[in-house]
Amino acid sequence: MSRYIPGNQKHLTLEDRKYIEKSLNEGLAFKEIARYLCKDPTTISKEIKLHRMDHRYRKGTPMRSGLKGGVENAHTLLRMVLPKGTSFEFLTQWDVNLIVNHINATPRESLGGRTPYDMALECYGEALLKKLQLRPIDPDKVNLTPKLIRYTR
Repeated sequence: MSRYIPGNQKHLTLEDRKYIEKSLNEGLAFKEIARYLCKDPTTISKEIKLHRMDHRYRKGTPMRSGLKGGVENAHTLLRMVLPKGTSFEFLTQWDVNLIVNHINATPRESLGGRTPYDMALECYGEALLKKLQLRPIDPDKVNLTPKLIRYTR
């Protein structure tokens, strides 16, 4: 059962989202997922509709995957750090690099469970990645929340 106490939490955590993805892949219904996370089923439905990486899930039924999956995935991860309505006005290059490094340290199903950083390292080598100011992030340290920028400034 979820570690959450039912209440008025407005946001799902990365762990919640991972649980939702795993549960959908196992074929669980929105209602079952919601019960585990102590959320309303409409919260789960809205989360899937707003943040899905492909179009397989609509009203709990599998659909064909869209071709834009990679682009939507990166956009979804970016929006986890910089929610809609966030001003980019005060972002520094250092902030952008930090966000990119954390996003690129997130494994992708489309890459066979590997990270974009690992794939780029294999294809282009470490020297180029250093020039682009790309660096690996320990999987346990990946932070895809707005706190990434707030706490690091």
